Amino acid sequence: MSLTEALNSKHLDPKTGKFTAPESGMTYTLKEAVEHKMLDGESAQFTNPGNKKVYTLREALDRKLIDSYGKWTSPLTGEFQSSMI
Repeated sequence: MSLTEALNSKHLDPKTGKFTAPESGMTYTLKEAVEHKMLDGESAQFTNPGNKKVYTLREALDRKLIDSYGKWTSPLTGEFQSSMI
């Protein structure tokens, strides 16, 4: 499922960053949903506000530019910057 589909179908809550699996109703973090291939980590791209570089959702999670719940973090301090979704 793409990030857009998950948001439109309300399986992904943009406020909490929690994903609810449509089949089981179980709740996962955004990162867990991508790792378990419930969400397509390549279906969305984001621009890093610091250097304007574009990353896929999976890359942003792997590089810790966003946390497990989809919040942008500073690569220098690790502190919350803004909401990604």
